[in-house]
Amino acid sequence: SKEKRAFVYGQKMVDFLKEKGAFEQLEDLFILGNYRYEYYLRHIDFYQKILEEKLPINRKHRTLLYAPTWNDSENSSSFEIAHSFLINAVPNDWDLIIKPHPQLKCPLESPKENVIILEDFPPIYPLLQSIDVYLGDMSSIGYDFLTFRRPLFFYNPQNRNPNEDQGLYLTQCGTIIGANENPF
Repeated sequence: SKEKRAFVYGQKMVDFLKEKGAFEQLEDLFILGNYRYEYYLRHIDFYQKILEEKLPINRKHRTLLYAPTWNDSENSSSFEIAHSFLINAVPNDWDLIIKPHPQLKCPLESPKENVIILEDFPPIYPLLQSIDVYLGDMSSIGYDFLTFRRPLFFYNPQNRNPNEDQGLYLTQCGTIIGANENPF
């Protein structure tokens, strides 16, 4: 809320900043496009090797990535209401990767062989390329996953109106589910 400069992908983010009252305080705004994906593609072998070393994914299983955001001033995180249900619901022939936001305190250890808690792993594109399904809440990782044209599911923990709230614009590209709905 006290930022003076912002790097954004495009006009949609500018509109969002205006809606949230964060645009007026900016002194500089830079529209960059999605330069991170282009950089990833130029260095794909390097990033794939990092992923393989950090994350042993069973290629015979389908994989769901759950990427909850942190509990910001709007209480956007679905982590508290959803993580236990997801862990219990994951079928044996699926892998569940939980990648919490860096500001989300996630004291979990993996309770099942096919559940991976992935903390401290910033390169998002190699991870997204390796999964089958994305599940999030208000995390911007969902925008990055659009590149791969695979299923997206979203939690809406505060039951905000997706037709009126720019923060939920991305949910139009997937399906909003309840905290106890099984995405597998």
